[in-house]
Amino acid sequence: MYQLVPKKKKSIVLRIVIFLVACAVIKEGLTIIFSPAPVSQQLDKVASNINKRCPLVVDSMITLTNCVATSDYRLHYNYQLTTLYKEDVDTVSMIFSARENMINILKTDPNLAVFKKHDISVSASYYDKTGVYVCGVAVLPQELK
Repeated sequence: MYQLVPKKKKSIVLRIVIFLVACAVIKEGLTIIFSPAPVSQQLDKVASNINKRCPLVVDSMITLTNCVATSDYRLHYNYQLTTLYKEDVDTVSMIFSARENMINILKTDPNLAVFKKHDISVSASYYDKTGVYVCGVAVLPQELK
């Protein structure tokens, strides 16, 4: 009365292949949607958040005027020496002191470990109270390791 008809193997194999391809496409889509933003976008966001609070008084002599994220994975800070003229500054000792402080903070603060992880450089420029450039300092990722 009833006759058993075997199913075609091709249709099962084809369904499995289509299912696997669909899973791969969905996985890639989810990875793209839920992956963290690229480092450059994160740096732009950090700079933007810092700039919302600027000018920011660091101490009685220094004010952070702004922060810039550059395309080469660098976070650059611009400071103003609010009580000094360029002629009054010992730039050699200032550069040495600023670099040592930056390296120490970047190495020891656990919240800043991301700088080491993503090879982000940090730099700063200092201007006197009239806006004249005094000196600049940079810390490269290699110096943090």
